[in-house]
Amino acid sequence: MSEAEVRAAVEAEGLTLVPSTSSTGFKGVYANAKKFAAQVSSGGKLHNLGSFDTAPEAALHVSRFLGPEGSAAAAQPAKPAQPAQPGMSEAEVRAAVEAEGLTLVPSTSSTGFKGVYASAKTFAAQVSSGGKLHNLGSFDTAPEAALHVSRFLGPEGSAAAAQPGMSEAEVRAAVEAEGLTLVPSTSSTGFKGVSADGNKFGASIYFNGKLSWLGMFGTALEAALHYARFLGPEGSAAAAHPTPSRKRRRDAPTSAAAPSMPRQLNQAQVQLASSAPTAVVISGPSGITHKLALVKEQLGIDAATPLARAVREANAALELPNEGSLVRQVDVLARILELRW
Repeated sequence: MSEAEVRAAVEAEGLTLVPSTSSTGFKGVYANAKKFAAQVSSGGKLHNLGSFDTAPEAALHVSRFLGPEGSAAAAQPAKPAQPAQPGMSEAEVRAAVEAEGLTLVPSTSSTGFKGVYASAKTFAAQVSSGGKLHNLGSFDTAPEAALHVSRFLGPEGSAAAAQPGMSEAEVRAAVEAEGLTLVPSTSSTGFKGVSADGNKFGASIYFNGKLSWLGMFGTALEAALHYARFLGPEGSAAAAHPTPSRKRRRDAPTSAAAPSMPRQLNQAQVQLASSAPTAVVISGPSGITHKLALVKEQLGIDAATPLARAVREANAALELPNEGSLVRQVDVLARILELRW
């Protein structure tokens, strides 16, 4: 077709030729030797419309494929991309905090806010809740990221999280007022269920076949208070003054029913157990054998089960990874179960 015939067909069929900045001058038209190929990508498929003598004729077939409305829309110049919306200013963050009744949660970290982490030129907001890590997004400023942490926690939760740690006097007063007993230990923290993690102290308890994570605190004393609160007045008193119990005889039958297994541990808990100190360090084959015997007894694993298999079964029971040497894995198991030997 001549160019005049192409223009007449375009007008008669109500089409629009779709221009382009390519060498052919038309979208979907490609030079191929002395011919011009017409192609359209639609619905995830590439449609080859044929090869033609001129670029306008190939462009006509592209427009016919698209139809009157489609070709008219395709011929419209692309709208410039909208500039990215700027992040909230500190004043806007403060206004939102006041309007929503929130509290920004301070921290001694480099960002100045709890749950806010610097990442390249932005700030990530993360909150660990219910054993899961919630990624709340990436923001231009630390205060804006902190606002989203506070929104996740809610008015009461953010206010509670912003409270400073308890002093020793406050802990002692709470213990007396609530009728609790702090449970001592020979560990480096001085309290049972309390483990050091950097400049913080984690509190956890293995109770009724389940491992409960009680949180991170500024002092070992405050972590011990939460451990005692979990047990209650009678339970904490009993744990602080345990009654000696006879060990089960080696030839005693193993119960067929294993105790309820704890829920899945998150990575922070596993790392905490891996780094937590124990009351006594026993090295060598006899040490690992004795520790494993206690682990087997605690989890109801047959005493005759070989070492490697017993470690795998214990890891499966506590939903721990089979990582590291057997000695290391047994250490982690013993610490999580709070065994003493």
